[in-house]
Amino acid sequence: MTVIPAELMAELIDEEHRLLLHKLADVEAVCPELDVQGDCTACTVGEPEACIDRVTDVLLDLLAYFVEHFRYEESLMKQFGLDAVAKESCDRHREDHGQIAEGFARIIADLNPTTVRPQISNLIALLRRWLDNHISSHDLRLKELLAGG
Repeated sequence: MTVIPAELMAELIDEEHRLLLHKLADVEAVCPELDVQGDCTACTVGEPEACIDRVTDVLLDLLAYFVEHFRYEESLMKQFGLDAVAKESCDRHREDHGQIAEGFARIIADLNPTTVRPQISNLIALLRRWLDNHISSHDLRLKELLAGG
């Protein structure tokens, strides 16, 4: 079995964060007129439904990536015995993963054809805020722990 140094694992976490941000751009690309229109009132008949189908596909892909990223971070916690060093921090980190996954699934379930454009805009803003907060509140600490701090 190949042993990967903790420093490289921390770099891999950063790379996954960059990929998550890139995938958020994929969500924005589903509805390029979002900033101009703001809602679905100018859409042609059937367009909002088709948009929801595209958004759902992109969001499910994004959710799957988020969940895989969470599993990776949690596997690092276990592999490096971080629960023994910082159990409370690791527990909060895992709880945050669960909350965002649940919230994400709720957003997908609540997509509505008449309001899909504002929902996309709100979702993107929510995910960017969550990602920034999660990185500063949890992932930086995980990287410190991996580095022996």
